[in-house]
Amino acid sequence: MANWRDEIKNAGVVEFRGAEFYLSTSSKTVGRRTVIHSFPGRDDIEVEDLGRLPRRFSISGFVLGDDAQAQRDVVQAAFEQAGPGKLIHPYYGEMQAVAGGQFSTSENLKEGRIAHFSVQMIRVDDQVPTVPQVDTIAKVDEAADNMQQIAAAVYAAEHDVDGLIQAYRDSAVQTIQNAAAALESANNAISGRLSVISETGQAIIDFSSSVGDLIGTPADIASSLTSLSQSVLGAAGIVNAAIGELLNAGETPTTAELASAQALDAEKDRRRADVMLETMRSMLEFGDDETPTAETTPQKAIEKANQEASIRLSHANSVAETCRTASLVPIESRTQAIAIRDELREALDDLLETSEDDNEYNAIFGLSVAISKHLTTVSASLPEIIEYTPPSSLPAVVVAYSLYADADRDLEIAARNSVRNPCFVPGGEALEVLSD
Repeated sequence: MANWRDEIKNAGVVEFRGAEFYLSTSSKTVGRRTVIHSFPGRDDIEVEDLGRLPRRFSISGFVLGDDAQAQRDVVQAAFEQAGPGKLIHPYYGEMQAVAGGQFSTSENLKEGRIAHFSVQMIRVDDQVPTVPQVDTIAKVDEAADNMQQIAAAVYAAEHDVDGLIQAYRDSAVQTIQNAAAALESANNAISGRLSVISETGQAIIDFSSSVGDLIGTPADIASSLTSLSQSVLGAAGIVNAAIGELLNAGETPTTAELASAQALDAEKDRRRADVMLETMRSMLEFGDDETPTAETTPQKAIEKANQEASIRLSHANSVAETCRTASLVPIESRTQAIAIRDELREALDDLLETSEDDNEYNAIFGLSVAISKHLTTVSASLPEIIEYTPPSSLPAVVVAYSLYADADRDLEIAARNSVRNPCFVPGGEALEVLSD
């Protein structure tokens, strides 16, 4: 019959990567990963659950005998190896674990023949597999390219002027030139709103003047319209950073200059997103003023089909390029991200409803999925836009400190709410501010 001392000793043996030692004490830490969100002007909080905490074991142990130091070195080598190893614990059983943090050892001359140590272990074999991170921007870019390529191919297959009398050929030319005019108008608006110099305007004019020569090659027309759409809609994503200009000036900016530049950049970012959507809306209005063609003759039917094909290509290019730009422009709040997502998805749904080509339908749907996933992912880490009403008229710096404990965000608040004088923010009037 085994001695009770032997039973205790056997029960207290720990093994890691084949190295054994005796267990002195052990504790386990479990729980949930949470983030507490507090909001200006509110007494309540929100607790966000980010999943389970790693299961950690704090172990204190020892080795005993004339060769205690040699045994200690064997255990130490096991814990210094990289990666997980098999841990056999007398209380928690067998598992895969890694040594987390320091492995501490101690010896005492009074005790002799014994070495103590402590280590923290992290269990890994029951963790949920890590989900690979998806580059959502690249997915949107790929889906936008695919949609534009297929839209161009559908246009090239549907647009046909062979055998048409000159009046109907001229009608097809005019519709395409009207599409170019819509692009030119949008380009001029972007250049003015974002203070950028664009060479796209001349390219649009050159294309418009050459449509008559290209009318018999719809693939070339589609390629040109797609390229011009990319230039125009992509202009909303141009970064004209005030901070970069300031830092490149050769002098160290003051705190006030840097704060002003940051506020200016934030305002430009907001304008980029607005201009992007406004441009898409204006391009989707193209065709509303086109006189519908009645299908009274076979040639009239072809004229109508050509007109509809040109309008549809313009719309498809505009929506696809806006989705691409939306994946690149800075977005400041969850509210803004969701609003952009919903508007783009609605525009894509409109194209889906009128699609008669299976490949085109799949391409549109694919872009809808890609941009929705991207903006939903982005929105998860962004603050909300909320309202805050100062109790009295205060300087913006005081409002900023009250909300964020950061007085440097005063110009951000002033710019967002079009406050003329940052030293005087009217009291009693609701302000739009970020939740954090």
